[in-house]
Amino acid sequence: MICIPIIANNLADALHDMAEASMVADIIELRIDYIKDVDLKRLLEKRTKPVIVTNRPDREGGKFDGSEEERIALLKLAIRLQADYVDIEHDSIQNIRRDTVHRVPTKIIVSYHNFCKTPDDLTDIYKRLSQSGADIVKIVTHANSITDNVRIYRLLQQSQIPMISFCMGELGIISRILYKRFGSYLTFASLRTGKESAPGQISIHELLNTYQAQKQDKQSSIYGLIGNPVAHSISPIIHNTLFKEMNFNSVYVPFKVDNIGEFIKEFRGLDVKGYSVTIPHKESVVKYLDAVDPIAKKIGAVNTIVNRGGQLVGFNTDCEAAIKVLEGVKQVCSKGERSFVLTKDVHLKGKKVTLIGAGGVARAIAFGLKER
Repeated sequence: MICIPIIANNLADALHDMAEASMVADIIELRIDYIKDVDLKRLLEKRTKPVIVTNRPDREGGKFDGSEEERIALLKLAIRLQADYVDIEHDSIQNIRRDTVHRVPTKIIVSYHNFCKTPDDLTDIYKRLSQSGADIVKIVTHANSITDNVRIYRLLQQSQIPMISFCMGELGIISRILYKRFGSYLTFASLRTGKESAPGQISIHELLNTYQAQKQDKQSSIYGLIGNPVAHSISPIIHNTLFKEMNFNSVYVPFKVDNIGEFIKEFRGLDVKGYSVTIPHKESVVKYLDAVDPIAKKIGAVNTIVNRGGQLVGFNTDCEAAIKVLEGVKQVCSKGERSFVLTKDVHLKGKKVTLIGAGGVARAIAFGLKER
């Protein structure tokens, strides 16, 4: 399920945003710590989709600036008003236990947030939260490495009760996109850009249109782009559009990778079906693969990795693509002006070539030219 958080700072805007979000979201989160003139009764009466009531304190990244007693009182009111869900922080759950929670339909989400890192004791945190009487456990951390997402994936695989878990920050975006594949109870998406409630949260438009999130499931095949930077790339738009047109149960995501060796090792467990490779990893990734195509081996760089039954095999398509383009373009002169036209008659043998650059693509083109 996809949840859109409402972070309006007044009741009127909150009601407006809730109505808009309800047209596309499965669940709405009412961040009442943002709303200065909050009226819980009215907000809940106006809901058309299930609602999570959250009143986050500043120690957990929230905006509530009143006393702890006042904050808890609003959450207890939400339970009495039969909100669909109430999110309560792991260190405050004891304040809710005294209420007759089990006599009302409200489900309790017990949450843990870490805005600095993904801690080593994730399993212990999960055990503590799962034993707190929670209907749903929520563990959200900050990713300082792309491989932190794998740790969240493993945590979700061992959960025995419904669990919401993903990584925040730019490096955690993939765990938000792949929430169904990971096994998270839900993910969060902003109503629009600028309405994010946490770092790394993408918009509902991007989640639904670029990544086809509603069509994913646990069997969806994962593909992606390895590089750094990757945020500028249009590869996810191109590949996911093709997957949609061809009715493939697949998703293509960006992997911002610093340590390529660690990435290849840790992500084998996710059974990613294939990667595109861009700068700066086209050359450095070669030694971490199980096999490399003969041409790619001669070039010393790969731009494509295919998972063949658990074996990662590298290929280089830059070489063939670049040479085919050069062989299909001819320079012509007309009235003193030079232009280029497509043709099939260009032969590269004996031609002089200026090659600017010395990276993986340049190596591939140089190899192709030498072969011609």
